[in-house]
Amino acid sequence: MASVKNINTDYTLNVGPAYANGVWSGNGIFTINAQTVFTGNVIYNVPSVSVSPFITVAANNTGVLTDMGLLGQTGPNTFAGLRFDTIVNAWQTSNSVTSNGVPITAYANINTPPQGPNTAIQFNANGVFGGDANLTFDTSTNLMSLAGNLSVSGNVTAQNINANINITSASSNIIYVAKNGSSSNTGGLTSPLLTIESAMNMAAGLGGNVSIHVAPGTYTENMPITIPPNTALMGDNLRNVNIIPQVASSDMFYMSGGTYVWGVTVKGYTGKAFSYDPTTVTTAFVSPYIQNITSSTTTGTAVYIDGDKCNGTKAMIVGFFTIINRNGYGIHLLNSAYSQLVNIYTIACDIGIQVESGAFCTLNGSDCSIGNYGLVADGVGPLQTSGNIVSQFQGSFVIDNLSNGQPHVNTVVVIDGDPEFYTIDTILPNIPGVGNSTVLIQQTYLGNAAPGTGMSFYTRSSIIASAHTFEYVGAGTNPATALPQYGGIPIEANEVVATNGAVITYTSTDQKGNFKVGSGFIVNQATATITGDAFYKSLFAQMTPYILAISGD
Repeated sequence: MASVKNINTDYTLNVGPAYANGVWSGNGIFTINAQTVFTGNVIYNVPSVSVSPFITVAANNTGVLTDMGLLGQTGPNTFAGLRFDTIVNAWQTSNSVTSNGVPITAYANINTPPQGPNTAIQFNANGVFGGDANLTFDTSTNLMSLAGNLSVSGNVTAQNINANINITSASSNIIYVAKNGSSSNTGGLTSPLLTIESAMNMAAGLGGNVSIHVAPGTYTENMPITIPPNTALMGDNLRNVNIIPQVASSDMFYMSGGTYVWGVTVKGYTGKAFSYDPTTVTTAFVSPYIQNITSSTTTGTAVYIDGDKCNGTKAMIVGFFTIINRNGYGIHLLNSAYSQLVNIYTIACDIGIQVESGAFCTLNGSDCSIGNYGLVADGVGPLQTSGNIVSQFQGSFVIDNLSNGQPHVNTVVVIDGDPEFYTIDTILPNIPGVGNSTVLIQQTYLGNAAPGTGMSFYTRSSIIASAHTFEYVGAGTNPATALPQYGGIPIEANEVVATNGAVITYTSTDQKGNFKVGSGFIVNQATATITGDAFYKSLFAQMTPYILAISGD
């Protein structure tokens, strides 16, 4: 049966021992082992001396109870609940539960309120949510803002980056050039320069080991431009970076030691695209390297290497270069210059590759298409040494009285009284004796030079080409009439032209598929025949003993 006690005034229940002065401490434990319903307010006064200022719910729980909390009555028969769920280890609330706490609307974890201003991005700040006005996201503009430094250890992929940020490059010696740049910028990735000229000036001030990266666009530049030593000019790629001189007749780039150019197209020039500065002598012990370039112009020279304008290597290295210089020149070497050329494609040039005055190049896997001439070599370089004949027999000469040491194997020799240039095959220094030299020539010598006759050795102008292709060379420099589909007629004699002591050694294939090893061994693909003086001489040498033996019988 229920018991009821009605009290019209305040009712105080003191639990715990009294102090000496008769004041109750209130530190005792009041236990109710039944449901307790309060229809009025419950006020919990924390004593001045307290062991725990908390209301304990589900006291003495051994873990059997997983939900425990408080109810708030929101109406005559409706309640809201606050509980702690030991399974998810979180405080939860529900705005609709039964009178014993069973959820009608599911309980949800209590979320920690966000920190910082309204748009602050939240982060873990020592186990709690943190926010800061320096890191925000605006949902109206979908823009994330960071006022400070960003450190990224992996890749960043984005469609657009619209920010005024300073991105530190892997190297401080990278200078950027772009069409949206300015001459007053710093040359950083987000502050590019506008011109290649200004980038080269900045690179010169940095003292080398600089890379200039050029973004897509057409750059009309004040030229010529000197590329400082150990500086690289790197285009985004040769299809979308075009460089044009403001004045067509200007030279474009003057190379220095250790320079590198990659991934651009040079066009609209009638001077020289890449050369040494003709007004001075450049010192270059590390050859400039030009790679993956296209040239498109008229009458200009793509690469011009003058050995008299360079101390050191006197060289440039060139690879993967397409040269469409209508009525101009592909690559021109002179004055004992040197180059290694790989995958050079000359199209519609007056002369594809030319060497003169003792210059020398090797050419591998390349092509001359239409144009007037393919490979041209002319003349000789300076006198290397001279001497007098001691004796000679069938193209083998013993000489003495050498004016400048032993002859070099890359020379040609002129015998006094004989207008021919003879190509050196072998040099045997100090044979048969010290101070002598035995010289073997490649050609058959029909003369009868007497002892004491002078011999002079000159550096030869030379091209050594392997796996070269000639396509309709000699048909002219206008593609509209030179190409075979427009009636162009090739001239075979214009494929290889060596004059005045110059030498061109080559293997080639032409538009008919005919294969040549020099001019002396020719395989005609259509007729499956072999012709050429060298072939005939070799065949004659092999067959003559047999013929003589048969005739002797």
